[in-house]
Amino acid sequence: MTITHDDDVVITGDLEVQGSTGITADALTVTDLIALVTQPILYGNTIINGGLWAQDNGSSPTWWQWIKTDYGPGDADENLELYKAINDADIAPALKFYKQRSHAGFTAPSDGDRIGYIYFVADVDTGATASYGSMEAFADDVSASSEDGRLSFSVQKNGTLTERLALTGQGVGIGTSSPAKLLDVDGTSEHAEMRVSTDKTNGCATLIYGNDAYWWASGIWSDDKYVIRDQSVGVVRATVDSGGRFGLPSLSTEALEIRDAGSASATEQDWVEVTVGGNTGYLRVYASK
Repeated sequence: MTITHDDDVVITGDLEVQGSTGITADALTVTDLIALVTQPILYGNTIINGGLWAQDNGSSPTWWQWIKTDYGPGDADENLELYKAINDADIAPALKFYKQRSHAGFTAPSDGDRIGYIYFVADVDTGATASYGSMEAFADDVSASSEDGRLSFSVQKNGTLTERLALTGQGVGIGTSSPAKLLDVDGTSEHAEMRVSTDKTNGCATLIYGNDAYWWASGIWSDDKYVIRDQSVGVVRATVDSGGRFGLPSLSTEALEIRDAGSASATEQDWVEVTVGGNTGYLRVYASK
């Protein structure tokens, strides 16, 4: 079936396209051409097995775009492609999710509404299905000029789809959907931990802190020691090794232990026990001069 630009077609029921010729909407005397592809066609080096194909009409088209719903042999891992060919730096293929509460009057969503989501679904061993991962977008605030949005990333954990990452205008949340800082890590148990590691031999695993004037770093350095480093000038300020040796800035030759030794007979003074290399001594600390 071919529909020309002079034809008006109204479909009140379901449209099913079968056969080898497909259905083509063709406006040869105007600007664009659009086709619903229902048979394999070869476009350049690409086989389009089905989908929607459009281009501006002419002997030298300036743009092409298509939605392919299946690939030919050799591309079995890909089932959907959004393609656009146009000589423009800002225009690219786009997938848009558009949410309204009602089409009549174009009613906006309410605060907190989900406005789009992608679920990754597969069977479980009982034959039921489960969502193994998802990406969702929410309209947290729909007030004009103060709109707030949120992206939520979830994965399955012990049979429950659990949010693991949230992106908001405030920051990034790990373990929380409402980050209060630029990076907010909230543990679900007693402890909230963040791990920084490397598998490289003699590698570094550090955290770097900075403001508009200065930078500091702390972590495991390439010689397997924990250091506090003045990153702005590249100088180590404190070092601790696995044997308990501590240095300001370099390591001492002996392990250093400092602890409160107490004093049973004094009320305004106390003792500090210092052990260096197995030798123990005491320092008296007074409350006033």
